[in-house]
Amino acid sequence: CERANLSLTDCRLSAPDGAGVVYRNGGELSLNGCHIETDGTAVSVEVGEKPTCQIRIANTLLESPAPSSAGLALWASAIGQPTTAEVELTNTIFRANRAIALTALPGSLRIAARGNDFFFHDGLLAFAGYADRQTWRRTTTWEGHDNRYHGSGMWLNLDGRATEVNSLAAWRDLWRNAEPGSHADGEVSSYNSLGLGGSDSRFQAR
Repeated sequence: CERANLSLTDCRLSAPDGAGVVYRNGGELSLNGCHIETDGTAVSVEVGEKPTCQIRIANTLLESPAPSSAGLALWASAIGQPTTAEVELTNTIFRANRAIALTALPGSLRIAARGNDFFFHDGLLAFAGYADRQTWRRTTTWEGHDNRYHGSGMWLNLDGRATEVNSLAAWRDLWRNAEPGSHADGEVSSYNSLGLGGSDSRFQAR
C-alpha cells in the first residue's frame, strides 16, 4: 500500500520469500487481530513524504524467524523529509531476530508498548544508518508497560554492533522509564526453546 491509510483486521498473511505487509509513505497503518508470517520482515514501513505516520498494531502475531528478519521495520530513503512516527503496540507477539528495526529515520520516533511479548536475539531495537551514534537517542522515545521480554543477547543493536544494554534493568536506565508491570526471562538458547516455530492460541486464524 502506498500513500494511503491502511487498516487490516483479523487477517492471516504468509510471505515465505519477502515482507508480509509493505506500507510506503502513508499516514496511518492499523493492524488488529492479524497473524503475519514471513522469512523477511513482517511489517515494513517507509516514511519520509508525510509530516506524520501513525502505526497501531494490536492483538497481532508478527513471526519472522529468518536470521536477517525483523518483526517491524521503519525506514526512509536518502531524500526523505522529516516525518514524526508514532508507534503503538498493544498485546502483540513479536517473534523475530530483531523485534523492531529502524533505519535512518528523518524525524522523531515515539514507541508506546503495552502488554506485548518480545522474542528476539539481535535486538529489541536495532538502529542503522543514523548520522552519528547519538542521533537515534535524541529522536527516539520508548514508553513501556506490562511487557514480557524473552531475549537472548543484545537488547539494543547499533549498526550491527552489540551494546551494554542487555537486560530489563539496563533498558529501563536507557529510557529513564520504569516500565511498570514488565518483566524479562533469562537467556535462552534457541528459537525452538522460545516457541518461535509454533503458533500462539491467542492468534489463530479466524
